[in-house]
Amino acid sequence: MRKEEYQMINYLHQGRGVTMKKSNVAVVLIVVALALTLASCSPGPGSKYNSDHRAGFFSGIWHGLLSPLFFIIGIFTSSVEIYEPFNSGSWYQLGYLIGISIVLGGGCAKGINKFKGGRGGNC
Repeated sequence: MRKEEYQMINYLHQGRGVTMKKSNVAVVLIVVALALTLASCSPGPGSKYNSDHRAGFFSGIWHGLLSPLFFIIGIFTSSVEIYEPFNSGSWYQLGYLIGISIVLGGGCAKGINKFKGGRGGNC
């Protein structure tokens, strides 16, 4: 065996090179599990809601929180929507609005500060 081959085998054996660290494997598994969990909660044709069982306030918050993700997924597939058609009406819409406001930050304080040139939040 040549010296270079021995060095390469020793390098790979020590956990360096093309091998993946255990922490990276754990992160990949968590991301995949999270993606599958979120996909199962998506609004639209494949959801658990129907005309007898409608989405309510807390479902609206959840769908609002995840709406940017659902929007991106919805660009590539027609089975995911950003809004649940079988909802309870005003309560679902209020929850959805609260969820979107949490994710997008509302934008109130930063927008006013940039417009007025001030330092404090004026909302």
